[in-house]
Amino acid sequence: MNRRLGFGVVVSVLFWQMVSFAQTPLSGYVKFYHHNRWESSDAISRTGTRMQLTVSQTLGDRAAFFGSLDFDVDEVRGRSRFQEDRGANVEIYPVEMYIDLYSPWLDLRIGKQFIFWGKTEWINPTDNINPWDYANISAEIEDYRLAVNAIKADLYLGQFTLEGVFVPVFTPDRIPGMGSGMHGGGDGMPRWFGTSLPEAKLHNGQIAFRLMHNLGGVDWSVSYYRGNQHQPQMRTAVRCIPDPCVLGLEQFYPKVQIFGGDFQKVFGRWGIRGEGAYTRTRDLSGTDPWLPNPHYQTVLALDYTPTDDFGLVAQWVLEGWLKQHLESDALAWRQMHVPYSPEPRRRTSWSARLHWEPANYWSAQLIGVVNADTHDRFALAFVNYQPADALNITVGGVFFGGRPGTPFGRMADQDRLFLELKASF
Repeated sequence: MNRRLGFGVVVSVLFWQMVSFAQTPLSGYVKFYHHNRWESSDAISRTGTRMQLTVSQTLGDRAAFFGSLDFDVDEVRGRSRFQEDRGANVEIYPVEMYIDLYSPWLDLRIGKQFIFWGKTEWINPTDNINPWDYANISAEIEDYRLAVNAIKADLYLGQFTLEGVFVPVFTPDRIPGMGSGMHGGGDGMPRWFGTSLPEAKLHNGQIAFRLMHNLGGVDWSVSYYRGNQHQPQMRTAVRCIPDPCVLGLEQFYPKVQIFGGDFQKVFGRWGIRGEGAYTRTRDLSGTDPWLPNPHYQTVLALDYTPTDDFGLVAQWVLEGWLKQHLESDALAWRQMHVPYSPEPRRRTSWSARLHWEPANYWSAQLIGVVNADTHDRFALAFVNYQPADALNITVGGVFFGGRPGTPFGRMADQDRLFLELKASF
């Protein structure tokens, strides 16, 4: 039994003991999932079964706890090339697990949790706490976002609410195809050293604040985030083990500060939402080719719900980079014998979400994003059918497209179709 599975078993025993002690009824689900690569009907990317157990309990009027534990058996992820390892494809891990503490003026949530900020959909300039899991995108949010261990505090100041978040250890986006280890260096190309994560030290923790208010029916907030960028950036690095020292490239997660704001207003069956943020990086002059330039991103969304069973959301996104020095960037990349693709000064994109529920027992959703300047795209589409209470069948697909090196183009080989059968209890 490997260490990860052994730790999971210990967590499971403690989880069960907690449930038994609190005499709290369990809820959850059992789900079968199967994902096939779009390029070939024979290429299976995921297939397995998950059982999720959830328990929540209030402790008087001052405290509560919540726990959600996943038991995953993935037949593809755990396969060995040379032999079958009966325990290698089993994972037991908490999805969320936290304690709530309440008072008239302050609420605390401590533990592994999802913290979503912003008013727009899919593209959220101010939603900088929970990383994305692009490798496991499907119909459920817990499959494409990653919970983080954090301390979250909500301070109530009259008509205002001040939210503060501290995340001690950084978790990056999970992007398929990102390798590790030292390799390369042939044919004049630089060595590749893999990915460097921030050290698990207190000063590398992420800090975020958000001030919320409602004025005249308009929900609005302003926010601040100080931490690391969740998507990697390339830089040069030197490695001297083993000798001699060599120069190469590695991926890292640069420190950033993000100042943002959002708003939302509903007019009957119409709604308007907006969100924007300015990202301050350490390359304020734009002269360091290995650091991201300061940039901004704004999103404007229009909602239309003509009937109770149909809804449409359309979004326009504008992103711009400041203080760019394209000549110095190109020179640095050429010296490393690496092809250089300059970022545009501005980039626009469009996204939309269509939701249709013609009957109580089935629904359909289509989500799409198109980057107008880089001509890359992403789409998630699925249909859900409920033949009986607490039983759901979902069929859908995830599709990426675009030139290599573009945000979605680099994941073009990750297209897949999926089937999920879920029974809740």
